[in-house]
Amino acid sequence: MIDLLLLPKELFSIPSVSLHEKRMLLAVEQLLSRLSSVQLHRDRWGNLIARYRFQPKGLQPLCFIGHLDHPGVVVEKGRLLLRGGVQEEWLKKATIRFCTQEGIYLPGKSQVQSIRKQESETELLVDRLPPEAAFGVWDLCEFQENATTITGRACDDLVAVVSMVSLLQYLDRNRIPADVECWFTRAEEVGFWGTFGRLNETKPNSDRIYISIEASQAKGFAAWGGGMVIRVGDRLSVFDSDVTRWLTDHASHLKKESPEFHFQRLLMGGGTCEATAIQEAGLRTGAICLPLKNYHNHGPSQRLAPEKVSRQDWHSLLQLILRISTVRPTVAQVKTNFQKILNERKKAAFKNLRAL
Repeated sequence: MIDLLLLPKELFSIPSVSLHEKRMLLAVEQLLSRLSSVQLHRDRWGNLIARYRFQPKGLQPLCFIGHLDHPGVVVEKGRLLLRGGVQEEWLKKATIRFCTQEGIYLPGKSQVQSIRKQESETELLVDRLPPEAAFGVWDLCEFQENATTITGRACDDLVAVVSMVSLLQYLDRNRIPADVECWFTRAEEVGFWGTFGRLNETKPNSDRIYISIEASQAKGFAAWGGGMVIRVGDRLSVFDSDVTRWLTDHASHLKKESPEFHFQRLLMGGGTCEATAIQEAGLRTGAICLPLKNYHNHGPSQRLAPEKVSRQDWHSLLQLILRISTVRPTVAQVKTNFQKILNERKKAAFKNLRAL
């Protein structure tokens, strides 16, 4: 079992905004480069691709996807521009910490003074803009944990990044049969740019299943602390029903075997995730996520606040991704079993149903 206490939580302290993921990429790459059975490469779009393959006969080939960026601000031609979905009312009192191109924090903090909207751009005017600044992140708690809650500036989508790193570490350390690929994608918050780039280089594979991992808005959609979510769909799409049924089958078995495992099966309509882009490319796609408080840092009283996920929810998600990577049945086997049940019911219907 993947131990929540041993996760590489130092990643939470690294600032990362769309197109400014350099330091995060290097940190993830460094962690994974120590694993003898994991192959690494960066595609031409800057996404990091990790592949673990060891004696996977009969197991489901998988690809997990999570993004490295989070909403923040970037400096372009002397202007400070918002990148990612944060509502204007929450920006008015924001405090920003600026970083160099290398992702190193600069001294001091800056306060938003006013906001200017021009066509599709949102420009923030601040009391000070250091000349070395390349991008900025909100001045919020980077990481904190207690018995029930994980708190961080960017749980979306560092819970996915950390989960994928931890899965690969566990598989490599224990030499467990599996065929797992992980995409650490860039610039998701501005429209899945890294994902689209990766898909441009990906040939359809009828065997591999693609699973988006996210932290998604709980309010109005899921019970925070009620279990990890098998995501039936997002705001724009409903995902592959065979894949969703397969995820649910594994989760149901886990629930019987492990009393501390909890899951919900829901459509999470608070946002759109990478699974939509991947599915539209013709790949068989499902999604899982953690219910998230303070989505995109929208805290109470229109103030920016750190995001929060349930510790128990995250533990359940880790249990599920390990199981589907290492244990049968495959998607095809679950579908065959489902069709047998439907055929039995069909026979019973034709045998017993009569017109009134």
